[in-house]
Amino acid sequence: CINAEYGDHLRKLFVTNDAATIIKELEVQHPAAKMIVMASQQQEAECGDGTNFVMILAGALLEKAMDLLENGLSPSEVIRGYEMASEKCLEILESLVCYTVKDVKSPDEVAPLVKTSVCSKQDGYEDFLAGLITDACMKVMPVQRTFSVVSV
Repeated sequence: CINAEYGDHLRKLFVTNDAATIIKELEVQHPAAKMIVMASQQQEAECGDGTNFVMILAGALLEKAMDLLENGLSPSEVIRGYEMASEKCLEILESLVCYTVKDVKSPDEVAPLVKTSVCSKQDGYEDFLAGLITDACMKVMPVQRTFSVVSV
């Protein structure tokens, strides 16, 4: 957990350990770094969490790519290797499922999923909050579940 202290143009001082908040305030110039920041912001927009993961993963991939380039591989070979690794990951992803919800109307099945999400933001209160959030979701969930692509 890192607490970052930074000031904005109005000389206000902020203290936070939230990567998404820190990233929003950065003025990044390097094109590769900008792409990592954009990926991290997209992760935050889509899932509400995971910015640290995106940045750490991207940093590790870049670090390994640098090692490969220093060992004589061409950039196109490194790119092709990462593309092959991506394809392999997608191929085996389904076999890595560790938990499946069979009935989304069952609080006992949904609560562990909510707890996982809550625990990253509210450490120590995840059991209590997961129960409340699950109950709230169950109360507002429509009786008939219909999905239309037009709604997306």
